[in-house]
Amino acid sequence: MDKSISIKNKKALKNITIEKRSKIIEKMNLWVNRITLVYPGIILLIDLILKVNGKEDTSLYKLIFQLVTPIFIIVPIYMLIKLHGLILNKQQETNDTIDIPRKAISRYGRAIWNDARANIDYTKGITVLLEHGFDTLSQKLFASLVTLTATLAAVERGATACLIYLLIILGPYLFSFWSIEQIKQNKKERKMSEYLLLTISVFINLLAFILYFILVMVVYFSSMSTEVFFWVCLLLSIGLILFIGYDYYGLIQSIKLRSEEGSKKQENQ
Repeated sequence: MDKSISIKNKKALKNITIEKRSKIIEKMNLWVNRITLVYPGIILLIDLILKVNGKEDTSLYKLIFQLVTPIFIIVPIYMLIKLHGLILNKQQETNDTIDIPRKAISRYGRAIWNDARANIDYTKGITVLLEHGFDTLSQKLFASLVTLTATLAAVERGATACLIYLLIILGPYLFSFWSIEQIKQNKKERKMSEYLLLTISVFINLLAFILYFILVMVVYFSSMSTEVFFWVCLLLSIGLILFIGYDYYGLIQSIKLRSEEGSKKQENQ
């Protein structure tokens, strides 16, 4: 009896954690809406004040505004990722594990074997992310990064680096927006392919954010040459593609292993 009560308390705490995180994200989204309404005017005002006073575009005040807005938007996106993680953890605690022979480890590896046994439905987090405004946050981050990059391009040594940055992120973001629209159209049965598309969209935002910070360092502090910046962007993009592909392949293999064992049990019955 005590043990069952303890399990119920743990589940209740998990539900409270998810609920609280959801409320925090909603409040953050409200602040993001407010900030993104006024920041273009603030950036333009700072530019005009700098020009009137004959100061350089690399002023410390402008640098602060260059960094603050993307941070305000990326934080709720990061919180959404944590929320998705909580949902998966909740499944892992409440789902019944599947009995899969240990000999499958030699064929699939321990990570895939563990994932198959956990019996997690990764698609359950898709609707949660969309309901908490991931698509809107993604659009706002893209719009802010483009606007801020345009102001960086006004700096004498920043035009080429800004062009490289925009060329690198434009294609992935177009794919991300298309993917989200495809996912939103399907409200019935979620598929692993949709989970892959949403995962790609999440990582595109994170990659664009990281590359933007590197771009700011390049323009403001000449931390690396334009050529090196290009290769950094390209290598990080390729690394991201390989990472997502490898991770998704593991998930598909775990689902395959799970279905194979389920088919064997049905045949034996």
